[in-house]
Amino acid sequence: MTLNPDNLVSLDAAHDALWDELVAASPQGSVFMRSQWLQMMQTTSQSQLCIDRFGIFGKDQKLEAGWAIPFHYKSGFKLRLSYGYGLRYSGPMLNQDLTRNPRKIMRRNQVLALFSSHAAERYDFIVSDCHPEFTDPREFIYQNWNVVLEYYHAWDLSDLDATFSKLESEKRREIRRGLETYQFAHETIGPDTYAAFTALYLETMRLRHGVFLNDDWVKELEPRLLWMQDQAGCRLYTAKSQDSQTIASLVVIISPEDETAYFWMVGSDQNQRDSRIVPSLYWYAAKDIRLSDSRVKFANLGTSPMRSLSHFKDLLGADSVLTFRLIKNKPSSKAFAWHALRNAKQTIRSLKAKLQSKA
Repeated sequence: MTLNPDNLVSLDAAHDALWDELVAASPQGSVFMRSQWLQMMQTTSQSQLCIDRFGIFGKDQKLEAGWAIPFHYKSGFKLRLSYGYGLRYSGPMLNQDLTRNPRKIMRRNQVLALFSSHAAERYDFIVSDCHPEFTDPREFIYQNWNVVLEYYHAWDLSDLDATFSKLESEKRREIRRGLETYQFAHETIGPDTYAAFTALYLETMRLRHGVFLNDDWVKELEPRLLWMQDQAGCRLYTAKSQDSQTIASLVVIISPEDETAYFWMVGSDQNQRDSRIVPSLYWYAAKDIRLSDSRVKFANLGTSPMRSLSHFKDLLGADSVLTFRLIKNKPSSKAFAWHALRNAKQTIRSLKAKLQSKA
């Protein structure tokens, strides 16, 4: 059967059960795409986040493909803008058959062509990071999307000894010594541990990456972490000095759908010059997660926007895995004006933050 735009269905809360069934079955599914997680991201947003869900049903009346696109509507400019929503993946999802069955290749092409044209028409700007199991972006290329290669680093946790042996020899020594020197723990997220984490993370982003996060970000994050923790989907790991001061914190999201622990955010005391701390914290967390939850087989150490960070993860023996980022920009004077205004505001905020940090 040839698909046409009428086959594309807008999804709402009434479709949640079918949506979550697709998330659980799709190779591109992850905990980030569960209906409850999407709803939580909306309700905790400080900036009126919207989420547009649409999909295509098969003959069995089950969803065979779906896409959830987080976006903001800028009423003054009448623009729909999607920059993602802070979690890892928000790309298209296909069921097992469309993903793996070579006899369904034409059906898959039709589905992705519909998704591509619908999103390109609906949004003035969109960037969508695809799950690594999404391996065929051709229909987006044909419709003039900008398809960018990204990659992340991952540990295979199914054999901890084999993974540890892949680490560069000096990193193995650092981790052994770090585990002996510092105190590591899986801690409950609460007012004190959250305050310690955000202080370290904000400092790390500012001094290491030149990124200044505003108060809205801090206000959004706490209820999100607490909610995720209540869902057994989030863990906080810490490293402490001998005098019990927190010197590094790592937030990990557990995703049973793709058997992955996502190392989401890490912050460390920038006055500490000990290269053992963060590698030891990473390994402690990975080992603890694997031993306490056999469903988790991989640790996703995240992307590496800087060469130094990439080399650090190479030395940790992590495998680099390619993914696709889909970008579509609908040129217009309104969009140009909005992006110029946004960039100017970000520059002003960064300058203010730098001046405050020097005061």
